[in-house]
Amino acid sequence: MRLHPLRPAVALPVLLATLLVACATPYRPQGLVGGGFSESWRGDDKVVVTFNGSTATRPAVAEDMAMLRAADLTLARGYTHFAVKHAGDNDQAVHLGQPRNFSPNDYIFPYAAFPAESSTNSGGTLYTHGARLYVVLLKDPPAGTTGLYDARAVHADLGPLYDEQVKPPAR
Repeated sequence: MRLHPLRPAVALPVLLATLLVACATPYRPQGLVGGGFSESWRGDDKVVVTFNGSTATRPAVAEDMAMLRAADLTLARGYTHFAVKHAGDNDQAVHLGQPRNFSPNDYIFPYAAFPAESSTNSGGTLYTHGARLYVVLLKDPPAGTTGLYDARAVHADLGPLYDEQVKPPAR
């Protein structure tokens, strides 16, 4: 089997993909570049929480980070519990170069695809994973209410997994 050297038209997308895949998105606010969490308030007790990950972020991790952000916002606003009224993914495809059909000889990586040989139609697609939650915050809900998350418990479970700076709030 003869290996083809990377041509400039292929080298840039491969380098970009390598850099993006090498770093999973940490638990942080969304910046101008890269992923992270953001929120959009729909009232005092309703918020849409979004987490956008990189190509290395697994869908389950994106969901966990959105849940952690919902718990953090719940506690920061003085609430104790939250309900997720709607959950969905926030996956995105980033096309590098011109779109093309891939053949069986193309290099296929998890969440990325690149052509085996350079052409005028070279490029690739990177897939990033994210999560979006529509959340309602609650204070001391009645006993027996189902479908609620205890914000302190979510924070205690997920905080240490995803954010080295997260310390469980005082009880």
